Amino acid sequence: MIGWRFWVFLAAAIGFVLWAASALVLIEEGSPSLTGALTGKSTSNLAGPAAGVDAELIREESRAAMRDILRQAEGSE
Repeated sequence: MIGWRFWVFLAAAIGFVLWAASALVLIEEGSPSLTGALTGKSTSNLAGPAAGVDAELIREESRAAMRDILRQAEGSE
């Protein structure tokens, strides 16, 4: 006969799997984080409409910097 500890462990494992799966679903949907949901504020709302423009500029600068680093690494070999 299976003891009560097995059933407790099984229930905890199932709960953990459900919790992890729901966290992944919420991340994929782009839902606000728990702290943002509790305060009623979203970080995207705090940044304003120019945040998207700044993010694109930073991404492009990062790509350019990475290209420079790779060129330097190729040249040093």
